[in-house]
Amino acid sequence: QALSRDSAQTMKTRWPLEDMRGEDLLAAAVRRIETVCVCRAAADAAAPDLWLSVDSYSLLQALTSLAGRLADEHDVKLVRLRLARTDTHAQLDLLWQGPSMSTETVIGWETEPMCVGAESVALTVRDVVQRHDGEFWFERERVRHSSFFRMLLPLAAPSEALEAAAVLRGMTDVKNPS
Repeated sequence: QALSRDSAQTMKTRWPLEDMRGEDLLAAAVRRIETVCVCRAAADAAAPDLWLSVDSYSLLQALTSLAGRLADEHDVKLVRLRLARTDTHAQLDLLWQGPSMSTETVIGWETEPMCVGAESVALTVRDVVQRHDGEFWFERERVRHSSFFRMLLPLAAPSEALEAAAVLRGMTDVKNPS
């Protein structure tokens, strides 16, 4: 138990938060979910100027774990990702149609060690959300007969996002000189 606890603590601090375009995070999440889980994944378009400050590795682990549980335990065939900016954060939603779940189930999924495919991870969804100084909750959209998990994530500082965009633009210029 001590080794597991130490391993989880190391994982919590091992990966730094880095600036990432929201569109890139969604694309990576769709690929990862479809590779590991027995369900399809899709993403709504995100604003091209939406930049996040995230630990993409652990965030992809959390999304894949949640999608896998939805597919395995609730026979969900399709999950959809949605990303939008609020005043102070970004909202990342994992949506599905079909069965809802109890609050106890949601709390369990949030606090139990994650499983990604056949691999067990020492971190929990709550650990990942706390690493991002964010929040996590479950909601139902009764009109659409769908449900979703929402994570609040930090936005990248505007100057940092501009610097990262310049680097990406510079890489494109090198690959495609005029």
